Amino acid sequence: MAQRNLRTRRVKSSAQILDELLKRYDKTMKQIDIAEDSMKLSIQTILKQPRRLNLTEFVDEIQIHDSDNEIPVIIENADKIQYGGKTVQDWFDDYIAKELQKGKKRQNIRLPAEKPSAQAAQIKFPFKSKIKAYEQVHGVKLEDDKKQQVIPDYQIKQLPEKFGRPYFSYEFGSWEIDIVFSMNPELVRINQIYLFCININTEYLVVYPLHSKSQEDIEKALQNLVQTQNVTHIRGDGEKGFASNQLMQFYNKNGIKTYFVNGSIELTNHNRVVDSVIRTIRNAFGQDDRDFANPKLMQQMVNIYNDTPHGAFDNKFTPKQVNSLQELEGYFIRKNDKKLREVKQDQQDQGFTKYKPGNILMIHVDYLRTMHRYMKQRRNFNELAKFIKYDNGNVECLLLKPFTDLDRITVPIYYTKFVCENEQQLDQPQFKKFKDQFLN
Repeated sequence: MAQRNLRTRRVKSSAQILDELLKRYDKTMKQIDIAEDSMKLSIQTILKQPRRLNLTEFVDEIQIHDSDNEIPVIIENADKIQYGGKTVQDWFDDYIAKELQKGKKRQNIRLPAEKPSAQAAQIKFPFKSKIKAYEQVHGVKLEDDKKQQVIPDYQIKQLPEKFGRPYFSYEFGSWEIDIVFSMNPELVRINQIYLFCININTEYLVVYPLHSKSQEDIEKALQNLVQTQNVTHIRGDGEKGFASNQLMQFYNKNGIKTYFVNGSIELTNHNRVVDSVIRTIRNAFGQDDRDFANPKLMQQMVNIYNDTPHGAFDNKFTPKQVNSLQELEGYFIRKNDKKLREVKQDQQDQGFTKYKPGNILMIHVDYLRTMHRYMKQRRNFNELAKFIKYDNGNVECLLLKPFTDLDRITVPIYYTKFVCENEQQLDQPQFKKFKDQFLN
């Protein structure tokens, strides 16, 4: 019997499969419409299943692959492959959002009931701009008496942050922490101390009341955080207790990497997430610090915050939802990484990355974050400075009109603008207006 020569089948690489997938779908508007309807029907069918699917199971269920070896490539590139006018990752996010809504009925919101007492108090929903998003995500209707009446706070507009880098961490379990005080308005003294802890990527907030700023109290709170949350990295400001020998041993024992900065770069966004949430919570409580000093009311406010759709997630998800789904957290890490690359390119195109030592720049200094908080605030640039060096996406420079206690500062790169090559050029006629405005 003659022996047959069997030709071995050539296995395609992941790159070849991805290239085919990117060219296969959404070629015409008709294909897009058909694919969109197909995906919507698939999601409706998947939602009838008793449990929530992960991304791998979701890709297998929607059946847009021609062979099994395409499935891993689709999963790996879910944020790139378009099908029905959206990426596969976007369809998965839509499915998760609907899954979280499943089984919920529209009802009037009820804050957690407390035991009756003479001073029983409840927090009203304080985030006026988030009411509509909150109602959509939770399928509830907030009654008017459950909404807080907030007096508008008109602030001076900051410089457009068109070139501001997204603030996120590539690591799961990354947290920022800070100590916060409430003041007794009658006695003008510290009334309550809190430790604010917020996940940088998920925006999930945890607040611990403290008896004091001692390293023992801080360690107890952080021990609870480690036991209840995924904690791999911790950032903080120059609070001495955070970087004490006792706490450094605690971090090492729990495999936690740390980054604590001192006050020399107070004008940058090194602690941006926790600073922002502290302002949000303070503003939500209003002018009176007595409610802010009440740990029970604080916990109510934290619960409301964690259940409120967040702008970091396009108001589609709450911090609580993203914190409970690592796939969602991973999606927003990838999304911010893409935005970061785009912003870096924009900064390069605008000349932000071409400064040389000695160049003269206009900069914006936020005096509220210095010892000169009572100085008149200009709307945009308010100082001339000499460029020294770049520092982690920021600019370190020397004020041409220094204060006795402030001459060398670091500011975000998007708060800078090139003026001229060196200080001598400021004497030339075309640069006289800068000298008159900022130095005289």
